[in-house]
Amino acid sequence: MPSPVSHNSKLNYLADRLITSSELRTELMSKLADLADLEFQNRVEKFKAGLTPQDQAIFETCQVTPYAAKDWWRNPHDIYVVQSLQIIVEEERLPAWLVTAAILHDRGYGILASQSGEESQKYLQKSGAHWESPDTRIVHSLLSRKFSEELIFAPTGKFFEGRAAISEPELFLKVIETHDHPLIGKFNELPKIGRHHFDADSLFSISLYSFVKDYLSYLGDPKKLEKAKDLLDLKDGRFEAKDLLVSRLARYYPNTEILPNAWDLEMFPLIAKLAAFSEAGKCLPPSSITAQALTDESFRDLAECCQVLAKSNDLPIFINWLADRATTQFSKVQSLLDSKRLN
Repeated sequence: MPSPVSHNSKLNYLADRLITSSELRTELMSKLADLADLEFQNRVEKFKAGLTPQDQAIFETCQVTPYAAKDWWRNPHDIYVVQSLQIIVEEERLPAWLVTAAILHDRGYGILASQSGEESQKYLQKSGAHWESPDTRIVHSLLSRKFSEELIFAPTGKFFEGRAAISEPELFLKVIETHDHPLIGKFNELPKIGRHHFDADSLFSISLYSFVKDYLSYLGDPKKLEKAKDLLDLKDGRFEAKDLLVSRLARYYPNTEILPNAWDLEMFPLIAKLAAFSEAGKCLPPSSITAQALTDESFRDLAECCQVLAKSNDLPIFINWLADRATTQFSKVQSLLDSKRLN
């Protein structure tokens, strides 16, 4: 069976070295951490200004319990997911409390990092992508729910007086508790309205920072790499960024008719069986027109990223491109929100 993803036989210097050099991958990952932190610092004040006063105060309360040091992507993740959901909520006319849920949904990771119990030790001792563990996904979600319940609905909670802003308390807490359930096979436990939150959360995994970080993680993890080679049938043994993109494509698009306009199917084919490569193990397309449009935009950026990486022979040049393009990606989401508020 031929490889479902064709490869250019021309030597791609940076791409080749990333595949073979752990030192180069470590250097790029370190640069990603710096860029992600800078992105957060540059955006956090404007991000907070776009929240309701109560949501702003909830966000600031969450920051008191920081994520673990190795979770460098989670701060920009919080901004990207919340702003993406703000767009979806406004366009699809959904309850505003979904935005509050997005602010709180991953706070359990920070709680785990700050505690010294058995579950926390399991979390902290995980190597690599610890968040991919089903147990960790469940534990952090339950902790996020408990934190949210105590913060807003307990009489002693800091935001108890503002609890009326959450019109459906139990549904709100259920969305937080089950937000990762589709990724561990519990597809029916996420409430229907929670799919919109899931869509926004998923958008970060196809953002440029997350995609490059995931690609480097695959290259550095023998088990992941073997799985990728088996599923993609990579006869040449090379796992390139475009292979990861093609596998992600099948997770978000059930058929070619809804791919982004002018999509290059020769370079990035849609291969339905590759949906099994994702954590969910099947295709979970966006549940709204708005989320679909945001998804299309992200995949256009990823296609460009793969092409730039394939043509680069210098790490600083690629890093500069990535920093500029990722900033543009974040800015587009901010601009969409700004335009909606003006209208």
